[in-house]
Amino acid sequence: ELMRKNDRQNTFGQFLSATISSRAVLLQLVPGMTAPALLFVGLSASPIFVYSAKLRENLTPLILWEAWTVASQHVRVTSVSGSSGKPATWKVALISCSLFVRDSRLVRY
Repeated sequence: ELMRKNDRQNTFGQFLSATISSRAVLLQLVPGMTAPALLFVGLSASPIFVYSAKLRENLTPLILWEAWTVASQHVRVTSVSGSSGKPATWKVALISCSLFVRDSRLVRY
């Protein structure tokens, strides 16, 4: 369930980026605004300061603190049913690092 929520939040960030990017292209009509427009496009999917509580809820968290928990649940669900109940630590560590980098807005910023 946490994986689906993070995927939904990533999709919302992509929609936010698409909305801002289309407007930033118009800024490039002004010669001095090309560099800021590129910056706006690059940072639009992962804003650091979010004032709206509804927007904050729909974006990925600033720092994904529960990456280890999400990774261990993911490994348990996808592991072979004949194996022991405890997932391999190395798999959980790799997946949690990947989730932390992918789903933390601060890292993507």
